[in-house]
Amino acid sequence: MEHLSETARLVLNQERLLAELRRDVQLGIDSGPSIPADQLFAELNARHADHPA
Repeated sequence: MEHLSETARLVLNQERLLAELRRDVQLGIDSGPSIPADQLFAELNARHADHPA
């Protein structure tokens, strides 16, 4: 019986994680168009070039 309870707990946890992942993916989709990575990193590099550590 203990193994069944542990299995049920693991399944419920995985279902919760999957629901969270689906929600986060949908938030990303709904947030608007993406920025190409090369453009993003070029902007970050330019910003940090003006303010060295």
